[in-house]
Formats: sequence, C-alpha cells, structure tokens
Amino acid sequence: MVRPSLKWLAVNRFPKQIVAIVCITLMGCIYVQKSYLVPRQIYQNDAQESASLLGECQPKSKIAFIKAHKCASSTIQNIFMRYGYFNERLFILPRKGNYLGHPEKFNRNMVPDPEKFGANFSILTHHTRLDYDEIRSLIPDAIFISIIRNPANLFESMFQYYRLQKHWNFNFSDIGNETFTFPKFLKTRRFARRIGVNQMMYDMGFDSKDFDNQEQITQYIQQLDSIFSLVMVSERMDESLILLKDLLCWDYEDVVAFRLNARNVSYKHEMNDLTRKRLSELNNADQQLYDHFVAKFDRQVEQYGRRRMQHDVQRLKQKVKFYYNYCVRESVTKNNSQVIRFVNVKRYSPVCKFMTNSELSVTNFIRNEQLKRYPGSVFSVGITLPPPAATDGMKIL
Repeated sequence: MVRPSLKWLAVNRFPKQIVAIVCITLMGCIYVQKSYLVPRQIYQNDAQESASLLGECQPKSKIAFIKAHKCASSTIQNIFMRYGYFNERLFILPRKGNYLGHPEKFNRNMVPDPEKFGANFSILTHHTRLDYDEIRSLIPDAIFISIIRNPANLFESMFQYYRLQKHWNFNFSDIGNETFTFPKFLKTRRFARRIGVNQMMYDMGFDSKDFDNQEQITQYIQQLDSIFSLVMVSERMDESLILLKDLLCWDYEDVVAFRLNARNVSYKHEMNDLTRKRLSELNNADQQLYDHFVAKFDRQVEQYGRRRMQHDVQRLKQKVKFYYNYCVRESVTKNNSQVIRFVNVKRYSPVCKFMTNSELSVTNFIRNEQLKRYPGSVFSVGITLPPPAATDGMKIL
C-alpha cells in the first residue's frame, strides 16, 4: 500500500474528525489498493463489470502525454499523476516547477539516467516540446497521447490567461474590427519564448519557421498521426475520457476528473465571426492539426460504437458526480484569479486531494515522494544540467 506523506494526510485532533475516520474505516469505505476513500461496494461492482468487459486486457501505464497549453490538459495530467502515484509508477519530472525544457525540445539529458538509480521511467505528463526519439529512449514502450482544442478558443484563452495585450500591444476585442491587422512579428515572437500562434503545433515540436510552409505542415501532421495512439478533443471531453479508458484498459475511477485550471466564464471574451475567421487563419497550422485529428477522433468514436459510447459516457458522468459530491464543498475564484479552484471537504482522503489540488501542488508532492523512493530520479535544484543532446528534431517515421 502506498503511504501518502503525513503532511497530506494530517488530521487535526478533534473528536468529530476522529470519530468520522473510525466510522468510515468500520464501514469499509477505504479502498486500500489505490487509497481511494469511497464506498467499497461501488468499487466492487465496477471491478466485476470491468473484469467481464475487459477479458484479457491488462492496464497500461507506459505513457507519454504531450501537454498542450490551454487545451484542458491539466485535467488529463491530473488523471495520469493520480494513476501513476497510486500505482507506484516512476515519473519523468522537472527538477522544479512544471516544465521540462520548452522552448527547447525534450531530450534525455533533462532528467537523470535511469541506470544510475536502478529503475525505469513510466510516465511523462508535464509541459515539454515533443521529440519522439528522445522520449522513446527513456520510455521505449510509451503510448503517446495528447489533447487539442479549437484554435480560436485556444488563442482567446491563452490571450486572456497570459494577459498578452501587455506584450503584443493590442486588445483581443481589436481582432473583430474590420480595420485591424495583426502585427507581423506574431508568427516569430513568442511570449516567454513559449507562448504564441500555432501553440499546439509548437508544443508538438513543429518549428515556428515553417508555420507558412504548407508542405512541412502536411508532412508533420502525418508524422504526428503515426505517433499518437489517441489525440483527445477538449470540446468532447467525456468521449475523450472513454476512449482513454478503453485505450489504457483502465476503470471508470481511473479517468474521473474535475476541470482543473478552468476559467471563470466572466473572464471569457465574446467572439464574432470575423474574429474566429481571423484566428483560424492566423493559427493555420493549428487549424489543420485540429481538423485532421477531429476527423480521426470521429472515426475512433464510430469504431467504439456510438450507442456504447453514450452508455459509457453516462456511467462516467455518474462517477464524476459521485466524486464531486464526495470531495468538493464548493468551487471558488479567489484573489482576482481567473481560475476556478475546488474546496476539498474530505481532508483525510488522498484521492480527493489529488482531484482538487492544482498542478503545481500535486507535482511538488509527487516529486518529494518520488525522491524518497528513488533519490536520484530527479535532478537537484541548483545543479548544472548536462548540455542538450544533438538532435535534428523529430525524424520521419
């Protein structure tokens, strides 16, 4: 059984809380294997159903998740961090924060050599730019997964979240004016060297100098198609989670998630048809990527079966509702923040803490716990990293 840190599990010594914990234990509410503090009967029913449906299928945990900015990717990342932690998998982690390289593409020298601490990495789920060969060198059997979003919606979200009007010297509302033209520097200048036009393609390793090269865009999207087993669609999150569950041979509980890092609707801009058209043209490479993988997503849903999908989505929604009612007291937006946060009502529940805490909070927790098990698995803060490995970018497969 995994033992979460005392800091996360600490309970104030008040009689009511002690009585509550004893009662929950006696009622069999602790699912020990994964530390999911939920009624045992619910888990047993799902386990029996999963066993009958999955047959010989075995859960998979070698995962490379390319976390695209502003695509609801924090929600998916939370699923992978939760699963990996409770199943004692080893993460590829940055020495601090939540970025591995970026704008540099991922390379194996960004993390310690696994041979030096005697274990193998299983999951990559933090921000990085895709380099297929370098990631495969550390997780040879990785299943590659990502998520996309309508480029106009992504750009609007990114513009507001990073307050890009201060850096690009125009307001988002200007885009909808007939006389507006985008500054010429937009396709070559990125905020903090990370954030800008065609964000999804950039996160997936595409070179920004080729944003207007149609031949390179087409060829690269085909390469991505051969790499990714699943590219989820943010606007179709429920279906995406069911396909993820099916791909990895997981249970419903494993893909339950709350919308982390979601914005309060009061911070969202309205977009007219002209704004959407211009953003689609500005982010042309992203638009082609989105159109390609939405079409592929449709085919995957058809292959899964639409009636089966509708049934399974309803089952998942029931699970999400159960966990939300069990874990969350309220959702709030505090201190002029754009982002909705969840107030956890189950302070003694590790899984509720995972589901309701922010990306950085969970990342720091996992990093600290992993370093206790494998002290050499994350570079120490303050050391000089080895130089990046020589690479020509992603090779054609």
